[in-house]
Amino acid sequence: MLLIRDDLPAAVDSCRRAISLDAAPGEPYLALGNALIRQAQYEAAVEPLHMAIERLPEQAIINNSLGVALLESGQLATAEMALRRAIALALALSEGYSNLAHLLNLSHQPEGAAAHAWRAVEHDEKFAAGWINLSGALLALDQPAEALTAAERAIALNADSTEAENTLGSAYAALARDFEARAAFERAIALAPESAEIHFNHALSPLFARDDIACYGLQVGPGSEGISGNERIEDLSPRLKDFADTADAIGGLDLVISIDSAVAHLAGALGHPVWVMLSHGGDWRYLREAEDNPWYPTMRHFRQPEPGDWNAVVRVIGAALDEFSPGV
Repeated sequence: MLLIRDDLPAAVDSCRRAISLDAAPGEPYLALGNALIRQAQYEAAVEPLHMAIERLPEQAIINNSLGVALLESGQLATAEMALRRAIALALALSEGYSNLAHLLNLSHQPEGAAAHAWRAVEHDEKFAAGWINLSGALLALDQPAEALTAAERAIALNADSTEAENTLGSAYAALARDFEARAAFERAIALAPESAEIHFNHALSPLFARDDIACYGLQVGPGSEGISGNERIEDLSPRLKDFADTADAIGGLDLVISIDSAVAHLAGALGHPVWVMLSHGGDWRYLREAEDNPWYPTMRHFRQPEPGDWNAVVRVIGAALDEFSPGV
């Protein structure tokens, strides 16, 4: 009852008291784990959920909760085992399929993610999270139109979902529907004003809307799924097996624009023009106010004037691009 009322601290206390009185049943451990998950205390949730599984090993919902706690704690391999166990125990568990799809998206396995997300929505077509994870997988599979349809289904089911609006914006951006992409990102920002990812996506959209530049994606691994489905960006990641491949790719570009990343450092070390988008604080290696970099003469800094203000950064970059001449 306390979980239903969202009195989570009281629920945690109640569960711990129940366990202290009788440690045999598994249900209080499950309730404790779920209460901790809802408070974003994912690592703390792992131990009670393991205890619940010891007592109720055939309960799919416990394995699903454990998978979520492990996933959010960054333990992807063990999370995948728990989630696969959950759907093996309950073949119609939509949450289990959707959570596994989310994990596989994070692991850069879009084919598997799409398959499990489809299973989630087949079992429950009103499960918004399943449609969100399906949209992300379809973007990674270079199917932006299908990704848009899935994102729209998610919005129809949950109009107040930050993730759904962010995914919708990414789908619009992949289809070069720039006005609609910005509108979706703005709705997402209104729902989650502290989300750095959404602010960044929203800020970048004017760059991708330009018709005087060609964009190529150098990101590999988790996070590159938003690139592979974007019609404005040619995804080079399948060709990039190591830093030598990335260096070769950089050599064929006029300019690299990046956040603080290995690619930015590689471009700088190669003496290639590179513009780095920096947060307001930024790493000390980029100094505090200087636009140039003492270690990389071909690097230029573009720093947020205020914390979180990526729009200002992109506006300055847009103006700099107007003046940029390759090879100069």
